[in-house]
Amino acid sequence: MCRCSRSPVKPYSISNKRRRCAGCEDECTGLLFHDLDYLSHQINSINLNNMSAIPWSYLLHLDSTADSLRVRVDSYSSKMDRARALANNYSLLFDLETQADMLYGQAREILGQAPLVAIDAYETFEDAKELLDLIRKLRQQLFDLVEELAKHGLDPHQDHKLATDHILDEAEKILRELKTRDFTPYRLNAEKELR
Repeated sequence: MCRCSRSPVKPYSISNKRRRCAGCEDECTGLLFHDLDYLSHQINSINLNNMSAIPWSYLLHLDSTADSLRVRVDSYSSKMDRARALANNYSLLFDLETQADMLYGQAREILGQAPLVAIDAYETFEDAKELLDLIRKLRQQLFDLVEELAKHGLDPHQDHKLATDHILDEAEKILRELKTRDFTPYRLNAEKELR
């Protein structure tokens, strides 16, 4: 009997041999019903009332028909098993497809952020280069100052008071410049790059 809820089904009777609704007469369910009708017709067409009068050719025909029916039933059974397996795997495949879509979306988002990260990294690199050049200049000035202090008093023609005042002025100038500079952003960027 048809259990379809799309349209009413008339009860089975001699006059109504269809036993199914018009909605089930499609390319899928309808074909299966037609196969079942064919099998039912083949089985019902065999007359086994008079077994002794059956000729061997008819028995051979019955045997070949039974073999043909067996092949069709086995084929139908294997197709039904494949359909069940596909229905069971559908939810698994759907989940994998959903996860793949989510990963694709995340990859596109990361790819969109990549140019900004590259620009930020390049700017940090330029800032670090600038800071390194500044530190090298200050270091060289300190070395020069220390060397001048080491030579202090060794030159007999030099006025030591003027040389000392000049050196102290230079040292104070360098220290003031170091104190006024804020190295925090450079230090934070360097620490960020090292992580």
